[in-house]
Amino acid sequence: YAAFFCMIGLFGGGIGNTAVNSLVKKYNKTWFVVAILAAVLAASTVLMGIAGWERAEIGYEHGKNMGMRPLCPMVLSPNLLHNGPPPLAHPAISQSAKEAAVRALHRKISHGTLHK
Repeated sequence: YAAFFCMIGLFGGGIGNTAVNSLVKKYNKTWFVVAILAAVLAASTVLMGIAGWERAEIGYEHGKNMGMRPLCPMVLSPNLLHNGPPPLAHPAISQSAKEAAVRALHRKISHGTLHK
């Protein structure tokens, strides 16, 4: 397929280049190039919009994901359901150290010595 479409592109490009060069020489104006480029850009914008709209409609009708994903996707381990969630704190901190820190914080709160 690639060779076929490459030949079509080369052939069409050659015809288009010859036609635009003859227009520029005949009328001695270069705005033809800008006008043709603008027309091709506008047509491709409209046609791509139509194609995208149709594709989105078909996807929506079939219940497909419409491309909305979270910014930070969470990767779940297959063992998560079996083993439970991982610990939230660093593993180097022992349970007794955590409990001591919580007790100290409670003491500061109850004595009113905790400052913001």
